[in-house]
Amino acid sequence: MSRAQLISIVSRSDVSFEEKALLIYEFQYKHNPIYRQFTEITRTNDFKPQTIDDIPFLPITLFKSNIIKTGIWEDEAVFESSGTTGQKRSRHFIFSLESYLQNARHIWELQFGSIAQYEFVSLLPSYQSNPSSSLIKMVSDFMMHGSAQREQYFYNRPAELYEHIEKTQKLNKPCVLFGVSFALLDYLEQFYHRHCPQLTIVETGGMKKFRREITRAQLHRALKDGFRGARIVSEYGMTECLSQMYASDGSHFKDNDRMKILISDPSDPIHVYRDSIRGRINIIDLANIDTICFITTDDLGLQNDEGTQILGRLENSDLRGCNYLI
Repeated sequence: MSRAQLISIVSRSDVSFEEKALLIYEFQYKHNPIYRQFTEITRTNDFKPQTIDDIPFLPITLFKSNIIKTGIWEDEAVFESSGTTGQKRSRHFIFSLESYLQNARHIWELQFGSIAQYEFVSLLPSYQSNPSSSLIKMVSDFMMHGSAQREQYFYNRPAELYEHIEKTQKLNKPCVLFGVSFALLDYLEQFYHRHCPQLTIVETGGMKKFRREITRAQLHRALKDGFRGARIVSEYGMTECLSQMYASDGSHFKDNDRMKILISDPSDPIHVYRDSIRGRINIIDLANIDTICFITTDDLGLQNDEGTQILGRLENSDLRGCNYLI
């Protein structure tokens, strides 16, 4: 099956997520030499996955040391993780930047409705300093497709952000603020909103070394106190994935038609849990058709009927400037 045929199948609602994943596995096993080598080392010679649980997941750390591509093609862009000083960063080579942006818009609108109804603003200082940030590309695109149709970054302009939010709320205008966690907390040390029912806060994580690490629950309590009446949402995304997940309740991330989480034994990713047991987060991202759709992360999670909770980092894993709180 060709790449074009697989891309067409991914968008079809009459084909199950599992069927799509198994078809893409065959394609990536054949055309991705790093994934094929990894599979041949970790599985038997006659291995062929029968269910979604059987599919091998490539360690996420390989994005730091390898060019991960399925097939031979020229990259249009390269996303790099923010990381910390001295760290080797992950690199994700992008076949089509517009395809990434279309996919991001699709996932947002599945959960929150048309992008055009919202005005998007942001507090993303650590990501703005990284010109290869996938998050900045996505948020900028949302801004241009939103009701304001312009980029609105308010780093180092907290007073202007306060006035802007207050204005949108007085006009009863839906507004979305994408913010890295430490910047949102810094903002709330200076400003307080008494009534903002038309505001949605999308916290992207990212405490890193800027502040004392706190739990997501503590963060959300602070956000609810400082932005009274606002909807608080968490975003789960990373450089190595072209799709995102959102937790409308701030805690449970929902699978969507492009991205699914499986939980496995932390020491044995082949053993996938089906009960509510803490374990390693493995991601299937169907949008990664040109790189690798099957990734085992260094994150710890717990799954139940409400979705997936991100519990933090596995012991001895690298600190990431990404979208989780410990």
